[in-house]
Amino acid sequence: MVYLGKQAPSTPSNKRRYDRRHSLYYLRIYDTQTGEFIGNLVDLSERGLMMVGDKPLESGQPYTLSMQLPEPVGEKNRLEFSATAKWSKPEANPNLYDTGLEIIDPSEALMDILGRLIEGYMFNSATSSS
Repeated sequence: MVYLGKQAPSTPSNKRRYDRRHSLYYLRIYDTQTGEFIGNLVDLSERGLMMVGDKPLESGQPYTLSMQLPEPVGEKNRLEFSATAKWSKPEANPNLYDTGLEIIDPSEALMDILGRLIEGYMFNSATSSS
């Protein structure tokens, strides 16, 4: 779980292997199978992300997602990827939910685009890698 604005207490369940970076923009995330808007990107790492949406996602459930990029990377305007919901919890606003997702088997091309997105459009968060 990411604690916004402060460092999360160190417990075995929240240790990370990758730094999470907060998004400078509200990048919109869609369920590619339904076309439904499901939330906005909050933070991103090479292997996961947190989003905020108006519905919780089912933990353990895999999703095929797409995200509009702030500007094209190569010939891509959208980023498509598969991710598993790891947790969902109510946000400070009771009408919204934070959801943590782990990216499933990212390709080298996806990792390259994620790296560019992190470098160009994210800022360091308070959480650290482990």
